[in-house]
Amino acid sequence: MLRSGVLKKVFFSALALTGLLLLYIYFFVHPAYRKLLIHHTEDEAVRYVSFLVHAYHLDKQPIRIGHLSPGVIRDIGVFEDDKRLIKLRIFDETGRIVFSTVPKEIGQLNEHPYFHQQVASGQVYSKTVTKDNFTAEMEMVKTDLIETYVPIMGNGSFRGAVETYYDVTASRKAIGGLALQSLVSLGAVSVALLVLLYFALNQADRAIMARDKAEGELRQANEKLEARVAERAGELLRVNRKLSDEIAERTEAQMSLSEALTEMQRAKEKIDGILSSVTDGLLVLDDRQQVMMMNHTAESICGICLADVSGQALQLLDLPPALKEALGKVFEDPEQEKVDFELPRSSGQSRTLQARTSVLRDQDGKGLGTVVLMHDVTTEREVERMKSDFLAMAAHELSTPLTAIMGYSELLASENANQMTDDQKKSFVSFIYDKAESLSCIVDDLLDLSRIESGQEISIAKIDFDLCTNIRRLIDAHRKNYVSHRFELEVECSSCRLFADPIRIEQVVENLLSNATKYSPEGGEVRVICRGDDEYCRFSVCDQGVGMSPDQQSRIFEKFYRGNSSNTSQQGVGLGMSIARHIVESHAGHIEVTSELGKGTCITVALPKSEAKVDSKREGIDDSEEEQAPV
Repeated sequence: MLRSGVLKKVFFSALALTGLLLLYIYFFVHPAYRKLLIHHTEDEAVRYVSFLVHAYHLDKQPIRIGHLSPGVIRDIGVFEDDKRLIKLRIFDETGRIVFSTVPKEIGQLNEHPYFHQQVASGQVYSKTVTKDNFTAEMEMVKTDLIETYVPIMGNGSFRGAVETYYDVTASRKAIGGLALQSLVSLGAVSVALLVLLYFALNQADRAIMARDKAEGELRQANEKLEARVAERAGELLRVNRKLSDEIAERTEAQMSLSEALTEMQRAKEKIDGILSSVTDGLLVLDDRQQVMMMNHTAESICGICLADVSGQALQLLDLPPALKEALGKVFEDPEQEKVDFELPRSSGQSRTLQARTSVLRDQDGKGLGTVVLMHDVTTEREVERMKSDFLAMAAHELSTPLTAIMGYSELLASENANQMTDDQKKSFVSFIYDKAESLSCIVDDLLDLSRIESGQEISIAKIDFDLCTNIRRLIDAHRKNYVSHRFELEVECSSCRLFADPIRIEQVVENLLSNATKYSPEGGEVRVICRGDDEYCRFSVCDQGVGMSPDQQSRIFEKFYRGNSSNTSQQGVGLGMSIARHIVESHAGHIEVTSELGKGTCITVALPKSEAKVDSKREGIDDSEEEQAPV
């Protein structure tokens, strides 16, 4: 028996190849011989039919019962002498048998699909039938045979077919015997080669074993030598082993620590990413109110760095006084979850923030610390303030004319009214009308604002008119109402005709003139300049009033904003400029403000002249605010 693993693999590989070769001959070569027998039988049948067709011109005459020529019958008789031929039949194009070596079959009809689909299309049909199985026409046979149908074609059409039954029992047995002889011969040769290979491998195995034995003896001698050396160096080895164990333990501990640090770093980076994405200030304290973590926003609000204060008590930190006071209120009163506080900005203004706290708990619900969230509520508080200011201004602006209207109406309705002159009554009625008109303007502004806020368009009725004529009429009216101011009109264009809503444009001019007179000193000059070109009409309203700071200029078009709200003598609810800009932009125009504090303000409006320009500009405003009329 072979003891070398390599030699065993070589022997068994040769054995496996021998078996595969025998299987290949049995499963592939032997069936190939059988297929060759079938092809040979088909070719013989085709050659015989071709002989009959060309010899007796079967492709040019009808094939019918009783119409076959004697020569065909004679040659078929010669063909019947072949002992392998079991049966021969001739069919017409309908599948009816017109001749058969078994006369009783003449006149029968072949209705099988293979005949009418394959043979009738000009293809040879063959079927191998083994003993005790059925032919294509369901006839049981007692021998192995090949059933072949050969079509007779004439002028490209099917004329009939010839069927032959060939006995291939002897041929199949011969092929089987040949295959068996091949297998036996090859098997014998393979066994002989395997035996020779085994003996050769056995000799090689013995040589290998002898070499291994020699190597073993040499190894034993070497081991004895090493044992003597090991005995003398035993103590050194024990010390070295102990040191190695300690190094291994330390290495394992360092690896575990490194993995833990890596995992902690990943968790820290994930938490830092979450904290940095939060726009609000986030401060986390432990149960002793010591700083655990905070994001960049919280560092900016508190004015400290997490790296400098981590682990320190909140009470010891140098926080802004307002923030420290707000946090103190929250911690002293647990029910007070939200506290507002203000912090100064670098610009000198202040911003309002809201501090909220929540308890940080573990999975068991035990308190681990506190989370402080600082949210910037400056905008919300500004909106609330503007709402309050608007309500106060609206109440004042509405109550003042109403009080005057009620007072003068009461005088006109009193018993002393009969003692008044007609001029006095007319003056009272005119005053009441002016105040009512003032109320109407305020209500109209509120209605326009309501439409704008709800997304509705304010009503625009466009006609063709001269802008300078309307401005001149409004200036004349203001000269009568504001006799303490000087009004100047400069016209720098030959034609300022517009296709626009004159009422809405006058509303804009009226608002600009009213603001100019409100914020100008007594005797101040209000200058109106009209100019234009081929596409635009422009007018500017300039005053010598108090002017505006850059911050006021940036907010002049905000709703409810008043340039100097501390001056309550100036009437208005802060809607005029917002509505004016909406009207100008509804006409595809543009409004621009230039002002210098203490020197005055100049507001310029540019409006397109033609209707087409208005429509195209309006579409541009709806789609994008990138294209604006130049000023």
